Amino acid sequence: MPVLWNQLQQATTAALVSQKLSGPEESAHFFTKSYITSMLLSQDPVNNLVLLSTKKIKKGKSGYNIIYKGWLKAFQMMEASPIDLKMIPYLHVSKALVKFWTGMLVSPLIPHGPSAPFAFYLPLMGSLVQLIEYGNIIIFPGNVIAVASGIHEAFNKKKEPLVAKFLVDTYKKHLKSIKGQYWGVLPPPPTTPRGPGTGPIPWSGLK
Repeated sequence: MPVLWNQLQQATTAALVSQKLSGPEESAHFFTKSYITSMLLSQDPVNNLVLLSTKKIKKGKSGYNIIYKGWLKAFQMMEASPIDLKMIPYLHVSKALVKFWTGMLVSPLIPHGPSAPFAFYLPLMGSLVQLIEYGNIIIFPGNVIAVASGIHEAFNKKKEPLVAKFLVDTYKKHLKSIKGQYWGVLPPPPTTPRGPGTGPIPWSGLK
């Protein structure tokens, strides 16, 4: 099941309307937790789940802190400035979100192609031993400027439901822009010392 975008939008709307986000710290924690919780269901185009480790999702851990500090810096800058800083504060958030996804591993269980992109065989004690390398990893985590621009646009909306809608739309567009590479498993070993290889299979967009 892909990310439940409607639920995230509803939760964000409710938090904004209730005005329970009383300060920079509380607001930063809400936007961080709601985002990470939603991303637990994120998948690549063939439905492999993103492998979000506890270091990425738990409060106080490195992944959580990356996003939290980004939001906190943004809110603190806006609170302290007597002028409208435009998109600048949200660059902290966008950099954090891009960093969060950098090098993220994705489950390789569902192949992206009909055959293995990489495998090779070595002779050992008179027979061929297959050495398989497989994996699935994010290689392009998104564009910092595009994400910051979207968040800035969202928070300039006058009504809370619109803020939530445009913010979630920005998250969605960001995930669609993420790119990765898949390495899979080849069919049974060939009779030659080296099996066929097509190189990594690129994919585009998380959902």
